[in-house]
Amino acid sequence: WDTTNPMGEAVANEMRDVLDEMTPCEIGCYASCLIAEENYVQYDHLFGNVETAVKTAENICDRLLTAQQEEGVDSRENPVNLNTDYVQLTKMWLEGDDWDDVVNAYGRQEGDVARILVRVADVLRQFGDVTGLDNCREARELIMRDVLVE
Repeated sequence: WDTTNPMGEAVANEMRDVLDEMTPCEIGCYASCLIAEENYVQYDHLFGNVETAVKTAENICDRLLTAQQEEGVDSRENPVNLNTDYVQLTKMWLEGDDWDDVVNAYGRQEGDVARILVRVADVLRQFGDVTGLDNCREARELIMRDVLVE
């Protein structure tokens, strides 16, 4: 979170306020929206504060893109890709579903599912390091269980 300028501080506070209101499951699902390389948001995958966080992040990205363009910065793409493809997978795992059920519901190889969830856990670690929010640590602990720590 760049808080060395007024816009950076305002953005950091705005996003932190949203994250602070989230349950561990919600913040884990939001973190899953940040790990894909392409931008793809479907709101029907979202629930509770996850939708609020995605909309807030989209709004922040739009404002940042506008500010960059006003300053002549070459910015053809969004500064952050948001992708909701992994929300349901992450939610199932955070809610304690069995590994085989999660893998079968997602329809991919076990290694792909493990990689996705470990990347989500890493984002949560980074959120927790920066914000100090307990829900980040709690969500990370819920993800890093069973086959992911063996």
